[in-house]
Amino acid sequence: MCRGFRLLCFIVSFLAFLPQTTRADTYVVGVEDYPHLPHFAVEKGEMTGLTGEILAAYSKASADTFVFRTMPVKRLQKALEDGEIDFRYPDNPNWYSEAKVGKGYLYSDALSFAVARVYVLPDHVGQPLKRLGVPLGYNPIEFRAAVDAGEVVIVNSPKPEGLINMVRLGRIDGVYGNRTWIHDMMQRVGVPEGTLVFDPGLPHSSHDFQMSTVAYGDVLQSLNRWLSDNRPLINALHKRYKITEQ
Repeated sequence: MCRGFRLLCFIVSFLAFLPQTTRADTYVVGVEDYPHLPHFAVEKGEMTGLTGEILAAYSKASADTFVFRTMPVKRLQKALEDGEIDFRYPDNPNWYSEAKVGKGYLYSDALSFAVARVYVLPDHVGQPLKRLGVPLGYNPIEFRAAVDAGEVVIVNSPKPEGLINMVRLGRIDGVYGNRTWIHDMMQRVGVPEGTLVFDPGLPHSSHDFQMSTVAYGDVLQSLNRWLSDNRPLINALHKRYKITEQ
C-alpha cells in the first residue's frame, strides 16, 4: 500500500510539471448569407476574403477554430441568443441596439469596416429621398429619425439584387449599401458601371464589422489581444484587399 501511495504521488507530481496545453475549441460562427467580397464570403463552410484570412491567421496562432454557417440576416440575432451559433459576423453594437438591451452582447474589436451610403440614378442625385430600398434584415441607422418622422419609407427585399432593378424602374428612390457590395449587385444583374451612383448629400457613415457573442467573451478577449499584437498584418491585409474608403 505504501509503495502504491508513493507511485501515485510520483504520477501527480510528474503531471504537475507537464507544460500546459493551449486551449483548442471549435466554434460556430453565423454569417449573413449574402457575400460581401472583398470583406467576406462563405462557401462550403469556409470563409474567404479579408475576414477569412484574418480569422484563419488567428486560429493558427490560438488553436481555436471556427466553422461558418450562413443564414438570412433576420435569423442571426435569434440564432445567437438561442445558442444555435456561438458567434455572429458581422455585427455592430449600433445595429438593432434596442433589441439587444439586457441580453449580454459582447463584441470584438473591428475586423473590417465599410461606409454605408445611398446609391441612386445619376439624374436623381440631390433629389429628395422618399422610398429607400434596404436588404431584408438590415438596419439603416442613418435614417432612423427620418423613418420615425414619416419622411422616408423603408422598402425591404429578401433578394438584394432586386433592389437594383427597383431603382431603375422608379419603384424606390435609392438603395442602401457600401460601394463594393453595390457594384457586386450591379454586376450580378448585368447593368453597366455607373448605372447607380453615390449621393453624397444623403446620410452616410462608417460601420465597423465586428464579431458578437453572448457566451464566449474569453474568446473575443483572446481575439482582441491578437488583433492588437498583429496590427501590421491586419493593416497589410486591408491594403491587399483594397479596403480603405468603401
